[in-house]
This record gives sequence, structure tokens and C-alpha cells, in this order.
Amino acid sequence: NRLNPVDLTFYGGEEYEIVATLNPKIYGRIKKELKRKFMVIGEVTKEKKIVYIDKGEEVKIKPKGWEHFKTE
Repeated sequence: NRLNPVDLTFYGGEEYEIVATLNPKIYGRIKKELKRKFMVIGEVTKEKKIVYIDKGEEVKIKPKGWEHFKTE
């Protein structure tokens, strides 16, 4: 198929996990209190950009998303 796995990951609309932002200072306490496993997938910085790292290189994420009711 010609589906791009990166596009599917960021824009495919299949993100069924809960995503949250936590202050690193309280992360350990929240994790312990909720008795849940968390997967850290990134960090918030002062820079005004959204990127992911692929093989050591920064790749910009386009500011778009899934439109559930879009008709083509």
C-alpha cells in the first residue's frame, strides 16, 4: 500500500490512548497515586515548534489533524 506510517501516526485519527501533560516535578507522585503505567512521549519546551526525532534528526510536525466529519 502507499500509506505513510508517519502520516497515519500523527494525522490518522486513531489515537485512542489518553494523552496528558504533567509537570515533571509531580510526575512521580501522580504515577504512584494513580497506580498506572505512563509512557513519556515527549516534553514541552519554550520553543514554538512541534517536532519528533527520527534517526537523530528533528522532523517538523505539520499543524493539521483528523477531521471526523470531513467529506471529500
